Amino acid sequence: MGISLNDLRKKEYSILVPDSEKKIESIKAALKLRCANVFIMDENTAKVLLNE
Repeated sequence: MGISLNDLRKKEYSILVPDSEKKIESIKAALKLRCANVFIMDENTAKVLLNE
C-alpha cells in the first residue's frame, strides 16, 4: 500500500528522514521530485549533500 506522488505533494507535511548518507542518490531524487517539505538529516548526510 502506498500513496501517489501527487497525493504526497498535497499533504501539509511530508517528512523525509534518511538514515544515512549511503542513500544519497535516493535523497537527491526525492528532493528533485519535491516529495518532502520537511527534511531531517544527520550532519554527515548534510555534508555529503552540500559537497555534491
